[in-house]
Amino acid sequence: MKVSLDSVEWKEFKISGIFEIVNSKPYHKTSLQKGFTPYITRTSFNNGLECCVKSDGLKINPRNTISLGAENADFFYQELEYITGNKMYYLKNKNINRYTGLFLVKMLQSSIKNCGFGYGKGLTGTRLKNRALLLPVDSKGDPHWQFMEDYMKTIEQKYIEDILNYYNKKLLDNLMTGGGDTSCSNLSFRDKSIFIEDGLMKIALENLKLEDVEWREFKISDVFEIYTGALINQNEMQQGKFPRITATDLNNGIAFFTDDLKHKNFRTLENFISISFLGSVFYHKSKVSLDMKIHGIKIKNKELNYNIALF
Repeated sequence: MKVSLDSVEWKEFKISGIFEIVNSKPYHKTSLQKGFTPYITRTSFNNGLECCVKSDGLKINPRNTISLGAENADFFYQELEYITGNKMYYLKNKNINRYTGLFLVKMLQSSIKNCGFGYGKGLTGTRLKNRALLLPVDSKGDPHWQFMEDYMKTIEQKYIEDILNYYNKKLLDNLMTGGGDTSCSNLSFRDKSIFIEDGLMKIALENLKLEDVEWREFKISDVFEIYTGALINQNEMQQGKFPRITATDLNNGIAFFTDDLKHKNFRTLENFISISFLGSVFYHKSKVSLDMKIHGIKIKNKELNYNIALF
């Protein structure tokens, strides 16, 4: 069934009637240490993420909420628990998830367009709660949460299909010109719930002009150094600061955090891409520990960075 924005009724709601608006407890960056909890600030970039910090003993904001920086007036959906810097708020509603959250962020941002909010005229919680927000409604006149989720899933699906069709065309072209046999043209959707890095692939397809460069296949071992993790029984480990990467497709591959071990099988890597035997692929900037059946790859003779790794 086609899901379109003109297939539903719309109605204005008072923002305070939809969300609980919470003044987030502020923490100053200079008093924090590096860790693994997102530190969200009044930046307009990178989903508001300044860095990751230790959060022991701090007041953590709940996951599945929408952050707001008062002075930059930018809304971001936060999938993980997090803490914030100064002059930050978050919006809470039990119906917020990955899909409804992204829909709401777009509608919230549109609702304040050309209203002059920013540095010098901050969008405080008091100002926000009295504003109106246009949302799709169900037969009872309530916000149509299911429509919001379905609509965003439709967009996600379109980009997945575009990416796979583009990649399969490249593989077919390569095969026709003698590039070798491949089974990748039969790719299926391993997990349709994965959102493609906030539209990263959409940006690549639409703005990076992938058709304008030459392409060819490389043997992975010619491009990357390959490392392998090893088995350590979990009962031999103690809670610590090192993420333990296992064969999960959730949470960037992190299963838990462990302490440094004087164990022959305790293997760590940093600034690399992990690949599990199940096919999960993640980029890791900081040092992590690798479980068995986890491979790590690093580009030969070149340092990875965030953008190259995500590509």
